[in-house]
Order: sequence, then structure tokens, then C-alpha cells
Amino acid sequence: MATVGREHPSASESAQHDLTGEAWSLRKHEIWWRDCENLLERHGYTLRPRYRNGWVPSWFGKPDVKWTRCEDSRSMVHPAVLDATRRDGMDVMVKRISAGSKELAIAQFLTAPERARDPRNHCVPILDHFAHDNDPSVHFIVMPVLRKFNNPPFHTVREALDFIEQTLEGISFIHEHGVAHRDCYYLNIMLDATSMYPDGFHPMYQVAPRGFKGNSTARYIQRSDAPSVKYYFIDFGLSSSFQDDSQTRLVTGRDCQLQEVPELSNEIPYDPFPVDIFLLGHLYNKFLISQYPNLLFLLPLADSMTLENPKSRPSAMEALRQFHGLMSKQPWLSRNWRLRSPGETTKQRYFLNIKYAVRQGFKLLKRIIGEVISSFSR
Repeated sequence: MATVGREHPSASESAQHDLTGEAWSLRKHEIWWRDCENLLERHGYTLRPRYRNGWVPSWFGKPDVKWTRCEDSRSMVHPAVLDATRRDGMDVMVKRISAGSKELAIAQFLTAPERARDPRNHCVPILDHFAHDNDPSVHFIVMPVLRKFNNPPFHTVREALDFIEQTLEGISFIHEHGVAHRDCYYLNIMLDATSMYPDGFHPMYQVAPRGFKGNSTARYIQRSDAPSVKYYFIDFGLSSSFQDDSQTRLVTGRDCQLQEVPELSNEIPYDPFPVDIFLLGHLYNKFLISQYPNLLFLLPLADSMTLENPKSRPSAMEALRQFHGLMSKQPWLSRNWRLRSPGETTKQRYFLNIKYAVRQGFKLLKRIIGEVISSFSR
């Protein structure tokens, strides 16, 4: 067993540590990525030190350094997805897919230049794709670094409404182009939080800053304070595309994050488009409406989207119109207030309301002063 704090081993000795069972050792799937280092470098993508040939743990020979605080001690989160740095310095995610996968074809179809210009398009951009040099059965796709849609957490009603509006717009766009996602749930809806992190964040261990300095946490601003945030649908590996109008829009299969969708079946064909509606309605209810009392006005939307009979559910466009109708009935202040926790006491609510009102007042004052100064400097 290796000892933390020992002298630097040779590169060949280092390689022997790959599968020794240490908590920090390279796993089998990580070794596969390490062996792709030169291939990815030729395509313009540099891997972190852990995934480079001849890697020697950065804490070797440094007895005062705790290995868990070193970036290269951490293994990748998903075996098929690894972060890299593009030649221009941009952090990206590289995903390994099967050459025969429909994921690439559907993603490229939805993000083609003529469709990418549509503001309703919330499909993850494919920045690059290429085949494995020595294994034609393996392809790589390159995407921007994104975060889970609710990380960081939502703070205001407006932020939650923006998320729902963007995702309903996005699924309407996808359906309009004859594609059913079929797995648009928690893991496959992501946030581009670039504008929320002035100093950046680590692409894989996203709670940490870009430099991964020990136990420090990446600094961020709230969605409502950022210039813009955008949500994306990712992973079209289960999706179905129907580009022929005469094609029957029926599928089979139970693969899906949420097994509660009533019509999922391996034997009985079903329409996949209402499945997407059910998934989003369930997600809105579970992660937003049921968590924050001042979002309960959206419960009729979630209820209609999760009706047991698929034919009774609204289409994506109908759900979007229903959402706009419910939102329009809410006073401006309610739509722009902080999200309330269901466990708040009256005293806590009073204190948090005052705190929020003061914060908003300072933001408004700062904006007014900035505009006055700007007008005098013209």
C-alpha cells in the first residue's frame, strides 16, 4: 500500500498505483480516459494532471499536504464524461458516446445554425465532435460546462418562474421539431451559470473555485443579480425523432429517470410527447411548488401536466400558455418576492421579509445612483 508523504516515484512505478485500491487511485474507466490523453490533445483538448500519462500525485513527498485537498486526488463523477480545457482556455465537458448512438444526430439536428438562432432553443450546444482515432465505435462530443438546474438554489419567485418558462419554451421548441426527449428530468436539465460566478468554478467539483484551493467554496451571485442565466436540456440518448409526417409517433421502453410515468411500457406502444409533459410537471411540483408555499399558485399547471391519461395532458404550447395565464394573475410584488420556506415561523418570516426588502432597496438605490452618474458623464 502506498504511503502519503513518500518520495516521488518514477513514472513507471506511478503507473503501478493505478489499481492498487487506494482511495485516490485511478479507476478502470479513468485509465481509459488517461489513455486518450494524446488523442484529445491532438484535437485541442487538455486533460487535468490526474488524467495525463505519467501522473504522479501532487502530494507525494509533501507530508504536510492533505491529499483530499488536492485537485488530482478526486475521481471523475460520471464514467462517460470528463472535463477538459480547450486551446482557447475555455473549460468544456467531453462525453464518450457510441458511434451508432442517435444522441449526436438528434443533438446536431436541434442545434443546427438555423435552429440555434431561435431564442426558444434550450438544447445543449454541441461545440465539437470527432471519432476515436483507433476505435471507430467510439465518438466524442464536446459541450459547455453546465450545472444542475437548482445548483445554486433558487432565491426568488421570479427566478423559479424564469426556470419554468425557459423549460416550457424549450420543450415546445423540441416538440415543434418532431423530437421527444423522453428523459427530461432532474439530471438532464442544466444551468449555464457562467454569469453567476465572477471568478469561475471548477468544472467537475463545482462547489470549489476554479483553482480548487483546499476547502474553499466558489463565490457566486444570485440568478436575479446576474446579467442572464439560461437552462439547457442535455442527453438525447433516449430521444425519438419523427421527421416524416406519415410516421406513427409511438414508442416502447421503460428507460427513464422517473418510473412513475403511467404509460411507460416495454410491450404496449405509447406516445412519447406527453411523457415529456408529465416529467416536467412532476419536476416542477417536486422541486419547486411543494418546496415553496408562495409557488402554490402554479399547482394547477403541475396537476394538469401529470394527469394519468396522457391524452388529457396539455401539449407543450398549451402548458406554456397555462403558465403565462397563472403568472399574469399574480401581483408584481408576489412575482418578485423571495421564496418562502414551508418551515418558517412567523418571527422568521417577519425577519426574512425585512431583510429581503432592505436588500432590494439597496439594489434599487445603487441602480439609481449608477444611472445618475452615467447621465452626468455623457
